[in-house]
Formats: sequence, structure tokens, C-alpha cells
Amino acid sequence: FGMFATTDGTAARYVRLFVEAPERSEEIDVRPSMEEAAARARLFPARWLTRQLAHAVVARERRHGRPVSTVRVQVWRIRYAPDTLSAYNSLLHEDAFHVDPLGRVD
Repeated sequence: FGMFATTDGTAARYVRLFVEAPERSEEIDVRPSMEEAAARARLFPARWLTRQLAHAVVARERRHGRPVSTVRVQVWRIRYAPDTLSAYNSLLHEDAFHVDPLGRVD
């Protein structure tokens, strides 16, 4: 069974989202409306999938009347030190997307 074991499954990965706008810079939680896009980005952190997640972030923020000029998507993974087996977080992928006044993501 060991040959099918991995420590790099989606359970060992997580997404962090950051939103910036004039007078606003904050990390936001993955909300239910973004969960499917976040799961896809977590599984395969490619720019086209992180862009889909950024679209979901912009749509939600605009629905709630909050401005967005930039969305930053980070995918992190938990790794283990080979000598001590202690866990630590490692940035796997990061993308930043600019948002135009109409809400389009570059």
C-alpha cells in the first residue's frame, strides 16, 4: 500500500485569498460560493484555475458591494522535514489578478 501513499494530496493543501482595493487590503475566507473553484485550484494550481477562483472572488465581493482592484490567490501545501518529520507550510503557487472597473479579471 505504501506505493500509493502520498503526503501531497488535497488534504495537505489549502488556498489563501487576498483582496486589495483603494483603502482596503485584506485576506478573505473561501466562502461556499467559491468552494468548487478553490478545490480545483488546490488540486491543480494552474493559472487558468486560479483565475477562475479570482472570478468567483470578484463576483462575490461585488455582490456585497465591496470594491476589488486586485485578487491574489495562493496555494500552500504542508510538507514534512525529512530529519525530524515536523510539519511546515510551503507556498506551492501564487497568482495576482488585476480587476478592471467592470469587474473583469485580467
